[in-house]
Amino acid sequence: TATTEIYTQAFVGSVRCVQETVITGMKKLGVKNQEDWLNCVGALKVIAKGEDKDEYKLFHSFVFKYHMLKPGQKVLEIDAAIVLLNIAVAKRFPICAQFEEYLRTTEKKVMNHDQWMNLIEVFGILQSKAEYDMSGAWPTLFDEFHDWLNARTVSYTHLTLPTKAQVQISVVA
Repeated sequence: TATTEIYTQAFVGSVRCVQETVITGMKKLGVKNQEDWLNCVGALKVIAKGEDKDEYKLFHSFVFKYHMLKPGQKVLEIDAAIVLLNIAVAKRFPICAQFEEYLRTTEKKVMNHDQWMNLIEVFGILQSKAEYDMSGAWPTLFDEFHDWLNARTVSYTHLTLPTKAQVQISVVA
């Protein structure tokens, strides 16, 4: 797709552009060799796991802001947001798969930083089966996702599966 091509070009360009920044950053972190680098990667993995909520929020915000490809860009296209969700959020929040499905079925085109940052809390609430407060100050995106989830849950509870005899009859017929 065109979006994939844009991201591929941006990635290749950003690799070239950030090399100096990475080297400078590694020097600031005191990275002098492979062992130092592995220690930094290990620390990043711990942050990405989300055990420290404050550190994870900083990481989550960084992931969003790093992917602002154009000067002044404030939103991510939904396709890009889905990719980033799968990289940075899905392992911690399995409900992310349903959110991705929801995003693909809506006409939403972009996600802003406020929505991105609220994902963590909303996914935590929904995944824990805690009461989602529709009157809260959540972005509309999450109220609509909550409604979508409830509609799917209700529709599945009304389904009746065919009996083995009915399946055999339909196969024979």
